Amino acid sequence: SVSNINDITADEDGHIYAGDVFGTKIIKVNTKNNTYSIFVEGNGIDHPNGIFYDRKNKRILVCSFRANSPIQAVNLADSTVTTLANTNLNNCDGIVLDKYGRCYVTSWETSSIYVFDRDFSDPPTLFYTNSCPPADISYDSVHDAIAIPLMTCNSYEIVPIKPLKK
Repeated sequence: SVSNINDITADEDGHIYAGDVFGTKIIKVNTKNNTYSIFVEGNGIDHPNGIFYDRKNKRILVCSFRANSPIQAVNLADSTVTTLANTNLNNCDGIVLDKYGRCYVTSWETSSIYVFDRDFSDPPTLFYTNSCPPADISYDSVHDAIAIPLMTCNSYEIVPIKPLKK
């Protein structure tokens, strides 16, 4: 059973993925035949709160609502879990990629958003901070910006990102 679905993402094949924020599962829903199954249970997944479909790499990116949330990837072909980056970020809520392949992750503890390079090889840098914790962020490819819901303030912000230097 699933205790608390929080974030969802979808692939181009008609599947929806949902994280169980108080558990260790990610659910897979097949919209073509209206069935669902446990896609991942355990394997390092713990309190998955933010999930995002990474189309280029055919995987789900995951951040978690726990201390030192790793950034993880779940392979769509076999549901194996890989840690992309170990962090000191706590209580992560949202995760998204921009068109440059950079990964943005929210932290409720610091009321901030951090950005990782596309290879997760460098430490994250601070992208945004506010007195209200940012929730499940979204990337606006038309305006090259991050849409940031500020749940506890009942508002939102749209923050432009900087293109990669050539």
